[in-house]
Amino acid sequence: MKAVVFGGRGLIGDGFLQESLRAPDVTEVVTIGRTPLSLTHPKLRQVQHADFLDFTATTEELRGADACFWGLGVSSVGLSPQDCERRGSAGYRGAEPASDKSSEDGLVPEDRDS
Repeated sequence: MKAVVFGGRGLIGDGFLQESLRAPDVTEVVTIGRTPLSLTHPKLRQVQHADFLDFTATTEELRGADACFWGLGVSSVGLSPQDCERRGSAGYRGAEPASDKSSEDGLVPEDRDS
């Protein structure tokens, strides 16, 4: 099984990364992040990528993935709930999946007319 982890440096992303590396059924772990990790492992392959609104350059790394974990975000330390919500979702609108499997119409809430 191939797992892809976006943002493996933070609290959540590191958890995804460590559990993927420990899992016996995961044979390859690809991390995609802005900076390299200070970690080596036989299953691990790191990809540096700066533009998280355009993943065209990562097509080959994503090919054949069986699992994908999104750990990108910002720290909430010292932020109000409103600031945390605003900062956590800002800038990644274009990186969301084209369809939302949990909705009947396949549209993310912002795309609906009503």
